Amino acid sequence: MVRRELLDPRSCCTQYENARKLVVRIYHLLNAGSDCAEPLAELNSLSQKRLCVSQIEDAAELIDPETFAYEVLADLIPTPTDLTHAEMLELVEKLLADASQDSIQHGHWSRCLEANTGDRRLSLLLQSPELYFRDGVSRKLTAQEILDIALAAGGKSTR
Repeated sequence: MVRRELLDPRSCCTQYENARKLVVRIYHLLNAGSDCAEPLAELNSLSQKRLCVSQIEDAAELIDPETFAYEVLADLIPTPTDLTHAEMLELVEKLLADASQDSIQHGHWSRCLEANTGDRRLSLLLQSPELYFRDGVSRKLTAQEILDIALAAGGKSTR
C-alpha cells in the first residue's frame, strides 16, 4: 500500500494549478508568436527559477503543459526521504510494471526513489540497464536487483 504523499504530487503543491495555467498561457502566446514576458516572469517567481523563452520553446515542442508545470515545480514538492525497503521495492515494481500511465506520477516515484537510494541515475537503470552500466549488454533485472544496485550505488545498505 503506497503512502498518501506518494500518490499524487500535484495534491501536495498548492502552486501546481497556477503554474499549469501559466504554462498553458505561455505555450499559446508562443504558438501565436506573441510576447510571453509577463506570464514567464510570473512562472519564474512562482517556481523560484530563471527560465528563459528558449527553454519554454523547447519544452512546448516536447512536453505537455501539465507535465512541464510539474517539472518546473518539482523541487518545491515535498519528497519523502524515509521510505522503507518494502516501500522502495513496491515503487520499483510499480515503475517496472508501468502501473501509472501518468507521467507526473511516474516522475514523482522516480524522484522519491532517487532521494531514498542516493542513486541519481536510477531512472536510467529502470529504463535502460545497458546504458546505466555503459556496457551495451541487454539484461532483464528484477525489481529487487534494481533496488539493490541503486542502494549500493547510492552508498546505502541493501537491507
